Amino acid sequence: MLLNDEDVLTMKPGRLRAVRWTGASVVFQGAMHALNPVQRIGDQIAEAIVIHRQSSQKEAHGPGGRLCSSRSACRRGAIRDYPHELSGGQKQRVMIAMALACSPSS
Repeated sequence: MLLNDEDVLTMKPGRLRAVRWTGASVVFQGAMHALNPVQRIGDQIAEAIVIHRQSSQKEAHGPGGRLCSSRSACRRGAIRDYPHELSGGQKQRVMIAMALACSPSS
């Protein structure tokens, strides 16, 4: 698989980590298996923003919450919920919000 003419399979771990979520994102079909069951939804969306945009946790929660609500991913206040408290469709929309969190190019 090529990402901007670079073979993903030959990338070193550091390079792969750098392009994950910013260069390309993925929306997993099994959202319950991709979400951390002991971490709140808002924290999971904010995590990619914190890591890849060098934001603080507090700064990242603003975009994470807006992404969640703008994509109709969550009912009001669901960013404070755990994955098991959401329906299957809501979990899938959370995965879409996570994939879009760092504005990937692909």
